[in-house]
Amino acid sequence: MSVNVRTLMDVQQRTQLVLDRIAFEADPDAFMESVRPEQEALTAKLVAARELLPKIKVPRPLQLLISDMCSRLNVDGLRGDLVVNRAVKALVAYEGRTQVTQEDVGRVISGCLNHRLRKDPLDPIDSGTKVAILFKRLTDPEFVKREEEAKKKQEAAAAEAAKANKKAGAWGGLPGRR
Repeated sequence: MSVNVRTLMDVQQRTQLVLDRIAFEADPDAFMESVRPEQEALTAKLVAARELLPKIKVPRPLQLLISDMCSRLNVDGLRGDLVVNRAVKALVAYEGRTQVTQEDVGRVISGCLNHRLRKDPLDPIDSGTKVAILFKRLTDPEFVKREEEAKKKQEAAAAEAAKANKKAGAWGGLPGRR
């Protein structure tokens, strides 16, 4: 799995992080004591998830979806398939559930596969977006329709713009041509 690390832009979150860092630097022991309840709750949640993990099975249709995506994205080997299957089970266990859903797969698949795709430096779409778009195309028929409609509108707008930019005397701008 991978994560994209970005700078926080939310003012409240940034301020809280700065205040936490200042408090930690001033007195690490006191800070650790102040966050102990949160840490203990997280530890308990992780222990419960670990116990639940063996009971979680990824349904066959979702396994096929995962492998289909890995294949269509030209992911080398089987590691991508394995990581997505493991990650989706871990997510479900962490949330205290036992049933894996298609939505769960959608939540983890980009983080599992985006760094496994071959990079094209000229491609304006990042790998994570490619994974998310393919997932939508395979799981949401309405997404495909919306995508086609948007493409038609974009092409029509481009044709109108090109038509409006033709100058008299240009081949496309001869009298009687439209």
